[in-house]
This record gives sequence, C-alpha cells and structure tokens, in this order.
Amino acid sequence: MKLLKKGLRSDVYDLEDGRLLKLYNGWVTEEDVVREFKATNVAFDAGISCAIAHEIIEKNYRHGIVFDLIKGINLRQHITSRPWNVRRYGIQMARLHAQVHAVRRSGLIAQKAQMESAIQASYSMLKPWWNKIMECMEQLPDSPSCLCHGDFSVENILLAPAGPVLVDWSDACAGNPAGDVARAWILIHTPYANVGMPGWAKGISSAVRSSLFRHYLKEYMAITSISNAQCMAWQVPTAAARLKECVPDEKEWLLRIIRNCAHPPH
Repeated sequence: MKLLKKGLRSDVYDLEDGRLLKLYNGWVTEEDVVREFKATNVAFDAGISCAIAHEIIEKNYRHGIVFDLIKGINLRQHITSRPWNVRRYGIQMARLHAQVHAVRRSGLIAQKAQMESAIQASYSMLKPWWNKIMECMEQLPDSPSCLCHGDFSVENILLAPAGPVLVDWSDACAGNPAGDVARAWILIHTPYANVGMPGWAKGISSAVRSSLFRHYLKEYMAITSISNAQCMAWQVPTAAARLKECVPDEKEWLLRIIRNCAHPPH
C-alpha cells in the first residue's frame, strides 16, 4: 500500500491492484464517509465521469472507501505546467460542471441545510455580520434541486486519457447550481493555493486563476443560462460556510469577502 497524497481530511493510498483507498482521519464520522460513498454512486449512476466507489472499510480505527484508481494528473498540475492552455481548461471545467448540474436529484443532504449548519459552527467569528449573512441566506432560492459537487476545484478534476474525471464527492448535496458555482469561485481563488509557492510565482498564479475562472464562468453561463448575478447572491453565505473548514491562510480573506460583500471578478 503506497501513500499517494496526504490531505486535510484524509490520506489516499494506492492498493496496487487497480484500486485506491481513501482513508479518513479519525475525526471524520462514519456518517460523513457513508455520505461520500452514496453521493459518488449517485453521480456514477447518472453518467458523470467519476471513480467507482466499491466498498467502505475500517482500518486502524479509521473509516475509508475503496475506489477505482484513475490514472491521470489533476487539473492544477496541468495549469501550473501549461498556463497558456488556461482558456481550454476553463471551458473543460464549465462543461463538466454543467453536466453535473443537469442531474436533478433529491435524497442527498440539502444544500442550504448543509450551509446553515456550517455557518452556525462559526457563529463567534461571524457575529458582527450575522444579520447580513442571515438576510442573504433568506433570499437564496431553494430550487432547482440539482446534483451539486460541493468541492469543484482544480485538485478534484483529473485529466485521464478518456477525458476529465471528477473525484471527491464528500461535500455533494442537492441544491441550486449557482451556489455550487459560488463555491467554485472560493476554491479557485483561495490564498491557500499559494502556500509553498515561491514569491515570484504568486502573482502569476493569481492572474492565471482569475483567467481560469473568467473562461469557466463565461462558458458555464453560455451552456446553462445561469447569470453572474445569480451566482454572486451566494458569495457571502458560501464564504461564511467555508470558515468552518479552518483552511490555512483563508480566515482573514473570507472575513474580508463577508465584510465588503465583494463580488467575484467577471
């Protein structure tokens, strides 16, 4: 069993038989693992390109899921080595995301309920802007009920020989596509993406990420007819919900979005 990746929530191992094991850290509940297993199978059954989830196991008092091993490099690595292809990558992202949102789905956790729970967990940090956040939440639509990935990022898109594959369905839900796009904006622009990069590369990376999102959003709106304004309506609640995840270097950035009601670039 070979370690492939260490993450904030889990470690990923190559089982060296064409499968991999996603082994969650001890604080992740069995309920959360079952949720990802179920959501992955929902996506696969709907025809979305994703890794097949075979079984849930327990190893060293940690829960894990056994998946097919997808041979491919994630989109972030492609963008880093070939930034001149950023327009093509943005279009690929948009088409994949639109395919996910074309699936009408119930039975998964509701998007707004998931978001409200995360926001409540960060009440002490959000108290100065609480009324504004709750007002934004009340104005968000409950429909349509579509399949939403919940963590649509360049790290979770693998470019395999047969095309892009979307992995990590741990935050999947049933909800409004515009909210999933707002979450993608957070994940593409997060300052955490710059951790470990040399100083000279950070500005370039920021420009490329902005370009990536611009091409992604333009193509996504052309496919779906969802407007930029619909996506922006979700930005403040999405930033507030993200705080619960305690991602390094994000706290002040997220609070600034909430405080200023900043709009994503377009």
